[in-house]
Amino acid sequence: MSANDPKRTLHELTSPSVENRIRCTEKWYRKAAEQGVADAQNDLGFMYENGQGVPQDYAEAVGWFRKAAEQGYANAQYNLGNMYRNGHGVERTSSEGLLNVQF
Repeated sequence: MSANDPKRTLHELTSPSVENRIRCTEKWYRKAAEQGVADAQNDLGFMYENGQGVPQDYAEAVGWFRKAAEQGYANAQYNLGNMYRNGHGVERTSSEGLLNVQF
């Protein structure tokens, strides 16, 4: 297969080594997130929201986004707002209601 072959790219993305790297990434994000690192909390939330390296779990994603958002992490505040807007892991809230969310 050539370097530009889509089948090669698909194979690389689904190979066990990639899965192992994702699991390893989740492990280190979790360690940092549990120590209060907002960036890691947001990234772990993203992994749960999208089912990357962990089972998809919107409620778990909301929990990690909230922890980072409470520290003033803007990306997490945005991600948490999207979860409320879409009703993923929480009751759907209008954009007007989001203006009153306290961090």
